[in-house]
Amino acid sequence: MNDSAKKALNKSPFGKLLYNMLPDHYHDRDDGSLAQYIDICGSLLDSINSALDSLHEDFLPSEKSQIKAQPWTLPYTAELYGASLISPNDAGKKKELQNSIRWNKRKGTLICIEEIMEAITGTECIISEGQDKVAIFVRPGEPVLPAEYYGQQSSDFLPLSPSTASKHPGLPAVTPVLGKTSLPVTADKAAPDVQKSFIAGKAVAWRVEKNHGVPGVQNSFFDKSLRTLDFRAPSVRGGQAHPSLVVLHIPPFSGFFNAYIKYRNWKKEWLNNGFEDNNLMIYRHEQKNSRDKITIRSKTGKPVYIQYRIITEDCDVEMDGIVCKHNMEVRNGNLILKKSAAPSVTVTGNGFKPVCEVYDSLVKNIQCLKGTIRLEHSTVTKSIFCDCLLASDSIITALKVTKDRDNVNKSVAGFIRYSVLAPGFRGLKQTTDLQYDEQSVAAEKLLFYKTEWGLPGCGVIIRGSSEFVESGAENMGVLGCYNHMFYSRKFAAVKQKLKDFLPIGIKAAVIEDPMLQDKNLFGADT
Repeated sequence: MNDSAKKALNKSPFGKLLYNMLPDHYHDRDDGSLAQYIDICGSLLDSINSALDSLHEDFLPSEKSQIKAQPWTLPYTAELYGASLISPNDAGKKKELQNSIRWNKRKGTLICIEEIMEAITGTECIISEGQDKVAIFVRPGEPVLPAEYYGQQSSDFLPLSPSTASKHPGLPAVTPVLGKTSLPVTADKAAPDVQKSFIAGKAVAWRVEKNHGVPGVQNSFFDKSLRTLDFRAPSVRGGQAHPSLVVLHIPPFSGFFNAYIKYRNWKKEWLNNGFEDNNLMIYRHEQKNSRDKITIRSKTGKPVYIQYRIITEDCDVEMDGIVCKHNMEVRNGNLILKKSAAPSVTVTGNGFKPVCEVYDSLVKNIQCLKGTIRLEHSTVTKSIFCDCLLASDSIITALKVTKDRDNVNKSVAGFIRYSVLAPGFRGLKQTTDLQYDEQSVAAEKLLFYKTEWGLPGCGVIIRGSSEFVESGAENMGVLGCYNHMFYSRKFAAVKQKLKDFLPIGIKAAVIEDPMLQDKNLFGADT
């Protein structure tokens, strides 16, 4: 193959394949025109092959396929399999469709319930039965599993006597041994009692050591202690010991932050020169009769974490999927935040009225002096300074909504709908210019998992603490910055899905267990 033919065959994989199938004397006589013609024919075959692969993925979606099924085809494909798609997001619906036949064959089993939970919520799930947590009488002569099943040796319990036999890990014991602490430890993957789970983002093979000891953390996923029947509502505080329950331990929703964040340093030259890698894209483009616009966005759809202060001048800024560790300031420009987070945002204008638009984002302090702030599916936790506030489907726990920091009595105009406000909210009491919809706006004291910036659970409402927040948005989802993550709707979907897969009389209890996010649970080396 000569050089001219190589240049002509750089585009189409099928064209290159067809050209290699030709006899060699055609290659020797080709001046590049034949290769170019076959490359054009190969491009047509490439298009046909791509369409067939896409059609195959639409009807038989696969996790390993690089081609994504079109979301609109999933309900039609589900009808062919007799599957009901309940998950609120496309990823969950695809997993429901892929496992529909498998789950129907395994109805009522623990593995089926665990897989449904993990598919819809997208998080790790550790399952246990409530009947295994209930203290029962031991019948004489009842067989006991050998000590090797629990990672110990049978020789450790010889000679046989009441004192040594009582220490056997397979013997049910209600009263814990106060001198021992029951904790999870890493173990050999081939051991019979080992469980394999993702804990704090890492795959771990683990088992519980010292079953008869005092549980290191009560009611956590590794608590094997026995209790009398508990008729309370299941939670991390109790209510899990009941034979009619299947207990599902999942990590608390972490929001924008997780336990293994890696920040990248912000560089000022990116604003002029641009930047692009596998995860982050930054580019600047000119706009006719307007300021330049800088776009900073994530390429993968997952948050990109940036540290150090970001300052821009004389340009508009749009951020999408960016989580900032430090403050951000836009001088003489407008700002659009999408699915982002920043502890403090400042937008100022010079001779024009600036606008700050915040969508699906978390902000601690926000100020747009002599300008307008628009909030949609967002959360502001501390303070807002602006001339006009337009808010919808948001959480505003800021106690001050004023024009500036010095005079809190200055009037702020605007309108609030489908939102929840702090009980001591000043904006509605000191001015009549800030209007709100009485039927869709409420003032409640909210409980967050974490309030410190950068910690997992920052800005996340504790599940069950406020019914209005969990379903008060216009789309019946959760209010605030995590609406696009379907935080509350995933749990509602799991509850509805499990009605068809749980045995009669059995209920599922979802427990958000913070120990599943503990990086040091198994030591620093795991």
